[in-house]
Amino acid sequence: MQAVSFKKIDLTDGFWREKQTLIGKVTLRSIYQQFVDTHRFDAFAHQWNEKMDWRPHPYWDSDVAKVMEAACYLLGKNQGEAWMAQLCVQIMDTFEAHQWPDGYFNSYYTLTDPAHRFTNRNDHELYCLGHWIEAAVAYEQIAGDKRMICLVDRYIDLVIRVFQNEHSAGFLTPGHEEIELALLRLYECTGKEKYLDLAAYFVDTRGSGAEPNTSPRRTAFFCQADEPLRMQRQAKGHSVRAAYIYTAMADLARIRTDGALQQACEAIFDNIVNRRMYLTGGIGQTQQGESFTIDYDLENAGAYTETCAAIGFALFLRRMTRLQPRGIYADTAERCFYNGILSGISLDGAHFFYENPLELHPKLQGRYLSVTAPPRQPKTVRQAVFPTSCCPPNIARMIASIGDWLYTHDERTLYVHHYMASEAAFDGMRICQKTQYPFDGAIELCVAGAAELALRIPGWCDAFSIVQNGERVKCAPADGYVRLALDAGENQIILNLQMVPRWTQCNPSVCDSAMKAALEYGPFVYCAEGVDNGENLSAVRVLPDAPIQMEKNACCGLPAITVQAQRQKTFDGLYRRFPMAVEPCTIRMIPYYQFANRGETEMMVWFKT
Repeated sequence: MQAVSFKKIDLTDGFWREKQTLIGKVTLRSIYQQFVDTHRFDAFAHQWNEKMDWRPHPYWDSDVAKVMEAACYLLGKNQGEAWMAQLCVQIMDTFEAHQWPDGYFNSYYTLTDPAHRFTNRNDHELYCLGHWIEAAVAYEQIAGDKRMICLVDRYIDLVIRVFQNEHSAGFLTPGHEEIELALLRLYECTGKEKYLDLAAYFVDTRGSGAEPNTSPRRTAFFCQADEPLRMQRQAKGHSVRAAYIYTAMADLARIRTDGALQQACEAIFDNIVNRRMYLTGGIGQTQQGESFTIDYDLENAGAYTETCAAIGFALFLRRMTRLQPRGIYADTAERCFYNGILSGISLDGAHFFYENPLELHPKLQGRYLSVTAPPRQPKTVRQAVFPTSCCPPNIARMIASIGDWLYTHDERTLYVHHYMASEAAFDGMRICQKTQYPFDGAIELCVAGAAELALRIPGWCDAFSIVQNGERVKCAPADGYVRLALDAGENQIILNLQMVPRWTQCNPSVCDSAMKAALEYGPFVYCAEGVDNGENLSAVRVLPDAPIQMEKNACCGLPAITVQAQRQKTFDGLYRRFPMAVEPCTIRMIPYYQFANRGETEMMVWFKT
């Protein structure tokens, strides 16, 4: 199953083209300026000493690398600006100027503690290298220039010697996974077996039992090292680390036809989707360790669901699609795209959420009046930058390369996994999509060069129609796809996906959402905000059997939806006997990803029924 790179796909207009334009004109510049102001680029340039009022952090190099990677993607699709190309060259110049003779590069250790490199598993050295590798692949893809690959190749040779051959480092595998998936990307870019072998070494060694725990907090369970990866069947530990290693496992399973790794990936996917994933596609239930907890533990107001975790999950899902084209993989990736990932960036493109809860209650923010070190609470207002700012550049690079998720193909069949207005030509095949999806479900496709076309019918779609070359086609999806035999030359296909609002219920084992309902429309989860509906949304119960009204929403072309509901009347005192007094009301709902763009306000996804 061959992937189709975003480089061969041009988004022509519509939802994602507009998002890419916003990333190119606003987001990346804002991120870059914030990283300059917070000294990330100073540290990268080795402009620091002990007398300064700031100190480098172990993961700052990765922030710079992701800015470079996003810039490359934007430049490659003519969405970038001249300063981005100049910045890429400056970054490579700086990397080369401060790279050690043996290939090592890490601004944190070089500046603060050069004698102790490769001694602390949790200091993100190999994580940062992983992001430099991905930036190097991106630069070669876009510029056709292997300069950055040559720089990271020297570092990788050092890692091979220290970790794979000598075993002279203070740990065997990185605490924060990322280098594994990056090495596999570099292998597929260059064909050099040493990258594949090093990635396989890290995958095979993790959980082998020989890894020392170098910090009480970072237990083996936390970084997916409590048992060999091929034996794992549940999502565990830090959610971003988990998603990144699962991504590498899926790639390695495909490249080496490793059935045991594929089995582990499939079981972990099933565990996440059916027991540990939020309706929005968010993963990682708790702030404690930014981690997975247990099955059906999906608290709404306390949901952590880091933006990077949803992005990592989408990366894993794309790899699973290459292993086996099952519709549920693309369905779940779509859930992440339009909900748990997009919620991480504001509509103006310059403000972000690190975590993405399914309820916000601003009035509870100041409740710990007598506690000197109160527990962390979710932010209710978006920020331009965070102390840990992995999410902003991560979402920028993901949106800039969203085309990577659209297609795969084998010798006979072209698979259409996602619908975006676009044109593409690759490996003797051509495809053009004309659509306003996700605003509506009408998609026109012109396809040539393939013997068969497989169109995903989203799991949320209850009815669809297909017209091929002027004739209506009757077919049923199998494993999420309908398959159409194509004629020689160009084929015209019109696919219509029925898109109507629908109420969704949750497994009653989920304490927070049992006996509640959430509203969805197409690939979007909807929510209600206090700015539209008044305070105390917890006092509202919706009426799923009542009529639903859709209205034009000035924001982003998607409808606002008004639903019938009842609101409990307030009364004096704290408690009162039944019966409960309620009054009819309507609740206006908007797409979840648009929440917290109109000031601080309540927000809710799951409602009592």
